[in-house]
Amino acid sequence: MSDKLMIGAGVFARDIPENDERQWAEYLASLAKMGVEYAQFLMPKTAKAARRQAQIARECGIPRSGLLWCTFYPTCPCGEDGKGALDALKLAIECGNEMSEVMEGSPNVDLFSPSLFHGLGNAGGFPKDSDTDLQIGFLIAAMGLARGAKATLIVEPLNRFETNGPNTLHDAWDLVKKADAQGAIRLGLDSCHQLFEEYSVSSAWADNADNAGLIHASARSRGYLSDDAKFLPRVFAAVMRNAKLRRLPVVIEAFSALQTNPGFFPYLKVHRLPRVSALDVFSVSIACLKAWTGGS
Repeated sequence: MSDKLMIGAGVFARDIPENDERQWAEYLASLAKMGVEYAQFLMPKTAKAARRQAQIARECGIPRSGLLWCTFYPTCPCGEDGKGALDALKLAIECGNEMSEVMEGSPNVDLFSPSLFHGLGNAGGFPKDSDTDLQIGFLIAAMGLARGAKATLIVEPLNRFETNGPNTLHDAWDLVKKADAQGAIRLGLDSCHQLFEEYSVSSAWADNADNAGLIHASARSRGYLSDDAKFLPRVFAAVMRNAKLRRLPVVIEAFSALQTNPGFFPYLKVHRLPRVSALDVFSVSIACLKAWTGGS
């Protein structure tokens, strides 16, 4: 049994500005010194930029990378008929293929359910049968695009306050199965969303261990993991006891709204803490994970 998790960090900026590569390198090197082994970036505008992100991360001591594909950004437009979403997904897969050339292992591309279920991205209301048909159709199209891709596609269900698509892991996986994904698409487990939606996060994660491809470690405050110290220690202690979950990247997320700065910005907008150093959030949260899982 491994004595530690593969700890990742959500590095949420759109692109690496060409003239700020040194700043990026310093920042990623700081994360590597904390023990970060996986960097999750927002999907950039070009596959070339994604490759460069992964390359800089590896040069700084972070061997693996992935992408968060988010339609809240103009880089991922979505039309009413889903064509914009499919075009964005094609780019996401191209980005993942490029990243795989310069990193260890296969990158994950987190589809992020408001992006995947683009017609249901607004909070409130209930999905209609036609919405479900649209979702299944999109997943079938996504599977076709993903054939032969070097990236693993991740469907991440969000809580009811952020989307009116599938909110629980059971419902999200049921939707994936209806599209007959045949293993091409995995689930993203997120402690923040599951604390809102699941009776037992540990049980829900264990039940979906065979279907999972990525774990997001996040408090409901979207700040320090210690903010949810009443529940999260049990969740991640259970992860360590499950061989299938233990092998997954555990990416720390800490934000209340995705960055709106188009370039690099090393501060996170956290609930009640509007100017918090990202490095401080990661440092404290990594210490929490190590304490809860017995890692050194």
